[in-house]
Amino acid sequence: MKKWLLALWFACLLLSGGSADATSQTAVHPVVFKLENNRQEVLLIKPQEVKKVYVEKALPVGKVILFSRPYELDDYLYAAWVHEGKLYDLGSIGMVPYANESYVHLYQLNGHQILRIDGVYQPQAIQSNYYQFTGEAIKPYLRVDGNVAEADLDGDGRKEIIATHDGGKTWLYRELSNGQFEVADINRQLRAKEVIFQREDDLFIAKMDGETIRLIYRKDGLHEVR
Repeated sequence: MKKWLLALWFACLLLSGGSADATSQTAVHPVVFKLENNRQEVLLIKPQEVKKVYVEKALPVGKVILFSRPYELDDYLYAAWVHEGKLYDLGSIGMVPYANESYVHLYQLNGHQILRIDGVYQPQAIQSNYYQFTGEAIKPYLRVDGNVAEADLDGDGRKEIIATHDGGKTWLYRELSNGQFEVADINRQLRAKEVIFQREDDLFIAKMDGETIRLIYRKDGLHEVR
């Protein structure tokens, strides 16, 4: 009888230990977002406002040109959507000396038809301008500074946008149901000196005082991965 009780006690001990391991969780860091103030504009301009075209790309609807303006002292590079003989100014997207490093891409993102234009202002200073096509019209979507990645981090079917600056400053953008964006400063949230995003496995790598931690983003925050 005593042997049976002893065996039962060991079995309970093992089950209890296993259950504790299964329910143990790593630290979760809450992420606070704030509403992003998008200052992009789309304005109708005259052909006389185009000095020189540096890049031209045809789209299923119209085309996109990257150009300089006359009478400007600075070498800013601008973008415009050309449709049915009209020019729609999309704003400054970089500098003329880096025109050949610009990137123009039309694709689907979060159920929208998106025009993304990446421009360079100086080495390691990249800006991504997103615009949304609705029918045969175009409107601002989002402007992001830094090296950009897009990934569905929390598994809700909508991709977040992650932007990392040279020096390890990282921001996380998420789209709301009304089309607006919220942004979170990941360095500030974690009190980290440096945060980078590892695209291969959707991990944030944060360098803290005396340690480096790996995290994944979920709806309730950033989960440490051990």
